[in-house]
Amino acid sequence: MPIIANAHPKGGAGKTTTSINLIGEICPKDSVDLDAHTGLSIILGLREEGKQISVKVPTTADELIELMKPYKDNDEILFIDCGGFDSDLTRTAVAFADCVIVPSKDSLTERIGLMHFEQVLEEVSAIMDTEITAHVYLCKVNPNKKNFPKLEAIFPDLKHLKLMKSRISVSYTHLRAHET
Repeated sequence: MPIIANAHPKGGAGKTTTSINLIGEICPKDSVDLDAHTGLSIILGLREEGKQISVKVPTTADELIELMKPYKDNDEILFIDCGGFDSDLTRTAVAFADCVIVPSKDSLTERIGLMHFEQVLEEVSAIMDTEITAHVYLCKVNPNKKNFPKLEAIFPDLKHLKLMKSRISVSYTHLRAHET
């Protein structure tokens, strides 16, 4: 899966935090920062010499498409950190990604954000004439909490979002972000 997009239309869900950690583990050839705050670019720019990771910051959907094209037919990985808002850039990343992952916390605002993202995925699927499925992982959760009934209750009604069993605790995400 050469193009991975970490997306959620809501800010503060944990996209950049987990992107930094995932990029450090999977070592993609390139990464893309679509967030207006360019947090990924700033934090990865702090890496020590010799451990740099290329970060591209396209400003248009056409630029993003040009960045993604080489990854459609090879095994090298492109990792895209999407911004916390609905935009043409985020929709383009989601449309062309081989894998879409979505961080979420267990809160009312996150559930609302996921339901909004479901609508975005429905629209992008219709435009692309395909069924896009995004995989939701819990992020920034209390490590002692094991059950998430309110969050889990929305998934039977969602066609484009699937809840993964993955849980990233709040203490782990903060610890790893500071190590980068």
